[in-house]
Amino acid sequence: IKPDRMGIRAKETKGNDMTKQENKAKNKVIIIEIKATSYEDKLDELATSAISQIEEKNYAVTFTKLSKIKDVYAFGIVFCKKDCLVSCKKIK
Repeated sequence: IKPDRMGIRAKETKGNDMTKQENKAKNKVIIIEIKATSYEDKLDELATSAISQIEEKNYAVTFTKLSKIKDVYAFGIVFCKKDCLVSCKKIK
């Protein structure tokens, strides 16, 4: 994981997953699952699915076990053409 210009460490994984940890506070983490669809009526379902995927595949486990990490948030982001829906859930 390498710092970028905004003081954020990012790790890209296979597909559309990304984990970011803020360098300044060093105690907050966001985990992002990104999905895309051609069907606007699927936005809510896919945003929920993205959050579920983060939980089911234990993407946050590494961070939730660290005592110095106080907050872990899961974000599900879904794109449909020019529309976007973002869901968020606090995991820790």
